[in-house]
Amino acid sequence: MLAARDNSSLSHRTCSGGPVSSNVMRHKLNLHSLVAALLSGLLSLSCAIAQSDEVAKLSPAGVPVVNGAQDLTVATVFPSEGTAKLLVFKGPELVSGSSTFDFPASANFGAAWVEEIEISTSSRFVVKVRIRQTCGPGSYDYTFVKRNGQWVLAQLQREELRCTDSGISSDWKKTYNYLGGTLTSVKYQGPKSTKKLSRLKAVKLTLIEDFQALAAHYE
Repeated sequence: MLAARDNSSLSHRTCSGGPVSSNVMRHKLNLHSLVAALLSGLLSLSCAIAQSDEVAKLSPAGVPVVNGAQDLTVATVFPSEGTAKLLVFKGPELVSGSSTFDFPASANFGAAWVEEIEISTSSRFVVKVRIRQTCGPGSYDYTFVKRNGQWVLAQLQREELRCTDSGISSDWKKTYNYLGGTLTSVKYQGPKSTKKLSRLKAVKLTLIEDFQALAAHYE
């Protein structure tokens, strides 16, 4: 990338030998800043395209789900039929990720898909997984945070739906807070709901390297 020119190298005199007006000087500086910003943007776009191509190569069995914010990019890729991996990039560099885990994307019942990857900060993101069920999709929202330089699974929010005479509505919701060691359970009965807070019996933080979506031991 071309660097913006040093202001000290700019001539302070016109070709006729007269002084350069402040307006002309500001115009030149603004132009140099604009060129530098444009080149920086083009370089960032080029890197993003290259990274997108690289992620696509890691996902031969399906279209990857990718989101990026600031210099953090998170992707779910599908290396083979029925498997997936979660990857974390900082800029163009792959810095962390899971091993390959089972992911039944093509099952007739219980098929799973990644609905969205939501990045809230450079040290926190949520992977939203859904599974096909009779009365609407079941929800698995996995929240990862960066602690002491490592990405860990901090929370799982589960929600199930049920069929009613008036349509589909929420049945229950559970939030497993692994950092706080708590379980919040909400049961829905029509327009009413009951909430219960309890302690998790055993808490063992899961590193992203050991993460497996839909694994039963997280509940």
